[in-house]
Amino acid sequence: SDIETCKKWPFPEVLHDIAGALNVEIYELFKPEKAVEHSAGETLVQYSEDTILLVRKSCAALEHSLEALLKKYT
Repeated sequence: SDIETCKKWPFPEVLHDIAGALNVEIYELFKPEKAVEHSAGETLVQYSEDTILLVRKSCAALEHSLEALLKKYT
């Protein structure tokens, strides 16, 4: 639940394992739960917003993982 509520971020290896257990690609872990029908323009806007959110979450997860590695090895 800490991962789902963004209180903690898993290491990349953990994301890989979770995606493997669910038989999905890693990026699908960050997709909205429901698909909503939109016009083509709305779909493009939503895709852009989702992509930006995914990149931000991925960067945050990577930063957190790297900080944890630095603490572990320094």
